[in-house]
Amino acid sequence: MVAPPARLGPSAPGRRLSRGLSWRGALALALGLSLAVPVQAAGPWTLAQGAAVHPPHKGEVAARSDVIASPRFARPESLEVLTAYGATRAEWVGLAEEAYARQLRAAVPFLGGAVNGTQRLPDPAGCARDLDGQVLVPPWMRTWAGRCWLSTLHPVARQAQRDAVALALARGAESLHYDDPLLQVHPALFQGGDFNPATQDAFRDWVARHPDAALMQRLGLAGWRGSYREYLAERHQVRDAADYRARWRRLPSTPVWLDFQRWAVDDWFRTLRGLLQRPNGSRRALALNLSVLHEPDESNRYFFLSRWADVAMSETHVDDLAVLRRHAATARALGLGFSPSLRPRDLATNRQAIAMLYALGANPVVPWDVYVGVDGQGQAQRFFGAPADYADLYHFARRLQPVVDGTELAVQVAVAVPVHAYAAAPTQALLQRLMQAQLPFAFVALGGRATHAEPGGPPPVPPVAPAQWAAVQTVLSPGPLADWPAADLAAARAAGHTPRQAQAEEPLERWIWQRQPAGQPVLTVLPRATAAGQRLHLQVVDPSQAAVLAPRLAEATAASAATPPPPVSPPPAGGSGSPP
Repeated sequence: MVAPPARLGPSAPGRRLSRGLSWRGALALALGLSLAVPVQAAGPWTLAQGAAVHPPHKGEVAARSDVIASPRFARPESLEVLTAYGATRAEWVGLAEEAYARQLRAAVPFLGGAVNGTQRLPDPAGCARDLDGQVLVPPWMRTWAGRCWLSTLHPVARQAQRDAVALALARGAESLHYDDPLLQVHPALFQGGDFNPATQDAFRDWVARHPDAALMQRLGLAGWRGSYREYLAERHQVRDAADYRARWRRLPSTPVWLDFQRWAVDDWFRTLRGLLQRPNGSRRALALNLSVLHEPDESNRYFFLSRWADVAMSETHVDDLAVLRRHAATARALGLGFSPSLRPRDLATNRQAIAMLYALGANPVVPWDVYVGVDGQGQAQRFFGAPADYADLYHFARRLQPVVDGTELAVQVAVAVPVHAYAAAPTQALLQRLMQAQLPFAFVALGGRATHAEPGGPPPVPPVAPAQWAAVQTVLSPGPLADWPAADLAAARAAGHTPRQAQAEEPLERWIWQRQPAGQPVLTVLPRATAAGQRLHLQVVDPSQAAVLAPRLAEATAASAATPPPPVSPPPAGGSGSPP
């Protein structure tokens, strides 16, 4: 194979990336290809410079070539699966059993534990409750007897969480995954909570120090010394939990109540980050299941949690590659590592998603013992992807270690988005056109109100350094520039850009740096480079290969049906470890 032209950028307009490359022969199995490209040391803007647009990671993250598995429970097959996939890290693992933790530490170089926002408490006083005082349980946890949403302002819940973290660290965890991280915010949004007495006491104190005294006066909360339940009954004649669930969206105090619930969760994660400090002053990484945070939008219910995370290790749908790319771009713009746990579909879709995620710089979790959803009885369903179906992709990622570790997506177009005024429709339309034109992009997140936040935590979005603006060829804004913070607009202009709002039919032809022959399957070409721009690699994903591979693997499986693999064992009695 012959490498593409040395300079990839506007200085080589119209050159075909496919010139001299045997795409079809090179992509027979792995759905991915890495091509080394020499980079010109000086001169006009080149594509490799675009790797510097990304903010620093907020904490420790996996290497680009790492293979992360999540053998959630101590099953007999767990260690064999780690070996079959070539796992270098086992994370999001329940470490309640000391023997299992010891086996994992011997099997992989890196071990990460797991804690959940639901827990079995020694005293149900620490559970989130509705207006009638009933304990609130996640709908997907109803078969996990005794679990409830935690009310993190109650001392029973707080101590139980501290104990769970301490146990994971004592078992050797070097990172911590936190599942169901919305905690009491989820029941506040969907189940009519949280009216735990400790929550209501804290709300009264929080209101007393609220900076907007005029708002508190208008709502009738200024000087209120009763519970929020009593306030609702007196001020709005809310009778019971059913009445509250029917009317809560229309109550004028609801935005303040939700802001307080987010503050309460913030308060816990501020404490949790402190528990992850090492004696040498460094901090173990905190990974959160940020679920549907696939756009840098402050109104997304998971967004406020991103300020506490180092890694988005999220249960992620993979049936729409455009959404998947937005998801990856969002995590990177917020300074997060991205290690998604696939919500699996068919074999071809799963393989294509794994290849795409690695090419984007993510570390897709091995699709074995991963959560799928719940059945009609509320029982959690899990997926166990056979190594014969997927391990080759992870082995391919490991073979790329010398060339991909230490690289970032090389970006041509910075899509600047004020998170407090996210324009979903025009942003999605612009990204779709950029993807169709094969123009590599990154979100640059701006602004953020974070009105519920108090001092002592990281900012809602990473500040944008001047070098980030200078790294890209052009800056486009899906929404009006009036939504930009003035300092960011000035910094972008100082870097030589003229930011403007992208038009519905934004002309992209002048920026296209590679073209593919008509009549052939469209390849997704994702350039990666070192942050200093000294080395550029192209990673290629060929969707057609996933479809070709599926029947071949199906035939191989059928041929070996006489000696099928042993069935996957159920989790130990009592649900040892972290739940799905």
